[in-house]
Amino acid sequence: MRVYLLQSVPAVGAKGSVVTVQPGFARNFLFPRKLAVPATPSVMAMVAAERAQHDARRAKNTAARRTLVRDLDGKTVTLHEKAGGDRLFGSVTAEAIRQAVQDQLSVHAPAETFALTTPIKTVGTHAVPLVAGDARGTLTVEVVHA
Repeated sequence: MRVYLLQSVPAVGAKGSVVTVQPGFARNFLFPRKLAVPATPSVMAMVAAERAQHDARRAKNTAARRTLVRDLDGKTVTLHEKAGGDRLFGSVTAEAIRQAVQDQLSVHAPAETFALTTPIKTVGTHAVPLVAGDARGTLTVEVVHA
C-alpha cells in the first residue's frame, strides 16, 4: 500500500515522502498515529499544490534577500561596545549586527544574512560577508569603544 508520510518514521521514510508499506502496518500503526495518509490522487494533488506554493514563497524570499544584499553591500555600521584595550569584554554576533543595521540603516535583515564564521572580539574595522543564495556582498562593521 502506498502512503504519504506526514511525519518522519524510522526505517520507513522521511516526512513528505511516498512509500510502499504493508497494508496492516499502515492500518494498525501509521494511520491511527496520524503518521501517514493513503497516497490517493487527491492527496498527491494537494501535496503538489503545497510544494508549488512553498517553492514560490521560497523564490520570493530568496529574491528579497538578494535585493537586501545588494542594498547593504558597501555600507558601514558602527557599534559601540565596552572594551579593555583592543579586546571586547563580550563579542559582536550576527544578531547584534542585524540590530545595528536595523537601527542605523532602517533595513530589516535576518541574522542569517550576515555570514560571520566567528563572533567579532576586537575593536576596529571588520568586513562582514553577506550571503543570500548566490548573492554575495560585504558590510563594513566598525567596532569602537563605548
